[in-house]
Amino acid sequence: YTVGLVVENYLVLSLPFWAVAAGVGYSWAIEELTVRLRVSARPVVTAALGVLAALALVPSAAGEVREHHNGLEFSFGTLREGSVAAGQQLGDDCVVISSYLPQVGYYSQCRISPWLGIEPDRPLADILVESLDGVESDTEPTSTAILVLDRGKRQPADFLLNDGTGLEPPLVEVGDPDLGLGKARAFRLNECVWRRNC
Repeated sequence: YTVGLVVENYLVLSLPFWAVAAGVGYSWAIEELTVRLRVSARPVVTAALGVLAALALVPSAAGEVREHHNGLEFSFGTLREGSVAAGQQLGDDCVVISSYLPQVGYYSQCRISPWLGIEPDRPLADILVESLDGVESDTEPTSTAILVLDRGKRQPADFLLNDGTGLEPPLVEVGDPDLGLGKARAFRLNECVWRRNC
């Protein structure tokens, strides 16, 4: 999504160049005018066409870029809000399990661990233990959570979350379930996950 936004921003910046290029491209019409009028109107007409094309294209393209940016903000705003809230609730030395690693780590200010729930037939507690394998054991169990987005990619299945083995009730719930990525929920991990005996 970021690449598309950057490309569109640079396209908007290059529109005046393309407007001038389009004006030069219509030089055959200008050539006819200069021959008939016996005046060198070429520079003036070219500049006028370039300005008109820029005035017609730039606001439209800028509006499209702004709309695209607002759509991304709308979609990922819940991810940001949920990550910030989870980090605040968990404290300083925290760990968040998520499939959105860089974003969640940045906004929560917590260490991150990947959600490894590729095989949905395994118990949730086993998947959580495996997801925490790379995390130092000195982390407090109360400072560890999993961040789940209703319509995010690579998220735990609802039946795993409903089972609840290894999870406390939601620590954080933000966002609208009908908009963007849906609701973001952070579940604190039960101590049994750290003891590996859920």
